[in-house]
Amino acid sequence: MNNNDTNNLNQNPTPTEAQTTTPVEPNTASDVVSTQVQGTQTVVEDVNSTVQTIDIPSTIEPEVKQDSGVASGNTEILDISSITSNLHDNNTINIVETSTIKGASGSSVIGSIDGDSVTTTNNPLPANIDLSKPNVDNTKEKTKKVKVITKKDRIISILVTIFVIVVLIGAGYSAYYFGYATNPNLFTVKTVSIELGDELPSSVKYYVDSPVELDDMEYSVNVSSVSHDIVGTYEYTVTHGNVTKKGQIIIKDTKAPVLTLKTADKLIFMKGDKITKDKLVEKCEDISNCEYKLENEIDTSSPGEKTVNVIATDEKKNQQSYPVTVKVVDIQRTIACESTPLPSEDAAYTTTTLIELSFDKNDELVLTRKYKNSVYTDYSAYFRDFNKYGEDETYIFDKASFTCKVEDKSEEVINATSFDDVTNYYADKGYTCR
Repeated sequence: MNNNDTNNLNQNPTPTEAQTTTPVEPNTASDVVSTQVQGTQTVVEDVNSTVQTIDIPSTIEPEVKQDSGVASGNTEILDISSITSNLHDNNTINIVETSTIKGASGSSVIGSIDGDSVTTTNNPLPANIDLSKPNVDNTKEKTKKVKVITKKDRIISILVTIFVIVVLIGAGYSAYYFGYATNPNLFTVKTVSIELGDELPSSVKYYVDSPVELDDMEYSVNVSSVSHDIVGTYEYTVTHGNVTKKGQIIIKDTKAPVLTLKTADKLIFMKGDKITKDKLVEKCEDISNCEYKLENEIDTSSPGEKTVNVIATDEKKNQQSYPVTVKVVDIQRTIACESTPLPSEDAAYTTTTLIELSFDKNDELVLTRKYKNSVYTDYSAYFRDFNKYGEDETYIFDKASFTCKVEDKSEEVINATSFDDVTNYYADKGYTCR
């Protein structure tokens, strides 16, 4: 529909002799059906006849804004559809307001209804629309691209990820292996602690931590400035190739002295004896000065076994306590039982086994000592042995009788304790007791 057609629709036709003017009324006739479609066409049909179609612009470009007539002073836009019918001699124009296109873009107010009167306006009509051109929506919308991931793509992605991880692990291990694990010059030296008096270790493994296997032939350890018998901190060096590193050796004294106690047969004392520390200790050993003492004085006023602690201390205040048990006896008499003499190979002396038996006031055996007793007949042989063994405490020389006793450490076991039973036991073995 063009502009001229639109203007004609809004004007009342000039009445002729065959026509009469009919007031405009709302379309209430039951035999007229009106259909209004926005943007496409208007169809009017009655019950008797044909359909007249009036085209209305259907496509409105969103980018083109038409003058709605508001600028002309209209405060409300009313879209009016003109419906015509010239099927009969009496043409009737029905103007119907449709709210579906009220205020639509691309429309214009061309008239108004006031009761039975229709008033047209001078508003321009909308621009012509070329319906042959496709409807183009210039509205640009941002669209989100969606990628469909197939099962194959997912598997490939997983494999690629695994491959990258393996490559990274391999690269890291290679850097570690070739940069550190197999580089012998990346060794570190230790701080070594040595006990006073101990020998310094010779193997390089005591001085070096290394990522590679240590070979004593490849490393040089210099400990020439270290005194292993003097407490202190010393510096040493380790060299591999052209790399030399320094470490420390600490000589420390943390060990207490070691006491060697006398044997049980020498820890027997008479009632009333005074027992000193030297009567209990054979020797005291320590790299530094060693001292020892009795923790308490031993009471020998009564017979029996007594226990006392001997405490050993060195210069560094390292201390160790040694318990000692002594036997206090009340001896009333002692007898000697001697075996038959046997001559020596050179006939210089004769030797007997001498048993000294000590009994308490109840005549019970409390002490037994066993000796090898030699009686010299060749005096020169006596002085020869005296000069040779005189400094040894285990040899007891008597110049008055030209005898020498040597204590026999072998155990003497008898099943008797009373005086009579003991003497009878040795008499039966050929000993002479007196």
